[in-house]
Amino acid sequence: PVIGRIPIDPDVVADSDGGQPVVVAHPESAPAQAYREIAARALEVAQAESRESGGLGAFLDRFGG
Repeated sequence: PVIGRIPIDPDVVADSDGGQPVVVAHPESAPAQAYREIAARALEVAQAESRESGGLGAFLDRFGG
């Protein structure tokens, strides 16, 4: 499944070439927001899969975290 889309923006390339992530260089930009949303969604999916398999997500649900 698609968990997000990154808008095409030349700042992403320029910042990456300069060694700085766009979320640091331009934290309020559309690409930075998209990266944060994708990271959050990826974490949600990983936690859900972990809960279903009885892994770390289930442990954290039970004991806090």
